[in-house]
This record gives sequence, C-alpha cells and structure tokens, in this order.
Amino acid sequence: NNSTISSTAPTFIFNPSLGAVYVTHYQLWLDGNLNTNNIGNSTITITTNDLTALSQGQHTWMIKALGEYGTGRNSATWTFTIDTTAPLILINQVAEHSASLSSLDLTTIPSGLTFSTKQRQPIISGQSEANAQLTLILTSQLTAYTLTATALANNTFSFQPSANLNPDTYSVTIVSTDLA
Repeated sequence: NNSTISSTAPTFIFNPSLGAVYVTHYQLWLDGNLNTNNIGNSTITITTNDLTALSQGQHTWMIKALGEYGTGRNSATWTFTIDTTAPLILINQVAEHSASLSSLDLTTIPSGLTFSTKQRQPIISGQSEANAQLTLILTSQLTAYTLTATALANNTFSFQPSANLNPDTYSVTIVSTDLA
C-alpha cells in the first residue's frame, strides 16, 4: 500500500480468504474496474498480473472473493503509484558560473565542456525531482570524491565538498534516483 514502482505490469500478491464460506474464485479490480476474473482459489499465497499495461500515476486495487451461493466480499483497497520516468537533473550553478545543463536535453552539455574555478570547495547546485537522492562523483587522475544530497520539496539541491579539493582537473558525474 502507498508504494511507488517502476513497472507498468505489476504483480499483485494476496492471501486467500480464511472465511467460513468456501471461495470459488477471486477477481482483481484496478481503479474501480474489473480487470481479472476467475482467479483460482488456493490455500497458499495467490499471485496475478493485470491484463493490460497501466499508465503512470496513482492507481488503486482490491480483490473480491466470490463464494458459494453468490456471496462475495471485497478486500481493503490499496493504492500504488507507477513512475517510469527517471528524475530530471538541471545544473544551474558550477562554482561561480551560472549554468543551464539539462539531462532532458543533452545538447545543453557540449562535448568537452569545462568550468574553471579557484574555489577549493565549489558549490554545484540545480534541480531534480523532490526527494530524489543525488550522488555527485568528482574524479581526477589522483583522487575521487563522492558527495550525496537530497532534492528538497522545492526540487532544489546543492553539493559542496566539506574539505578543500586538490587543485586538479575533475570529471563530474551526477546521478539522481527517485523512489521508483
């Protein structure tokens, strides 16, 4: 319940009904509509998949147990969110330089792009998806630094080394990972 997943074809797992009425079969309901009918009864955990790919966004699901003599009972309704889009990374500042680098438009990052600074603890800041976990890796021929940050609710983040960097040329890699 309330999970975020990256698959548009999730597997639904539920336990069989232990009620006094014999269950003849189950139904999977997605977003208020019958999706899968005649899911067989079992005495162990039951798994089923939806019949069609789901769209990104929030969804609901529930199981209906159908018993003898037309009786039926609904499970609780659970929610989940499908997110198949990687979080965007925008770089707005590299040390004292304004920037406009976007992971959505790689033409904003020309081959051989460099920034020079005399700052020993330069700030690199930008935007990503709220709550995304970001990792910055600075690599030179002599050393590597790894910094982490979390994008705030307003989608901003910043990295700043806690110690002075050695004067050198660094290759920069930034990765953003969201809940999905």
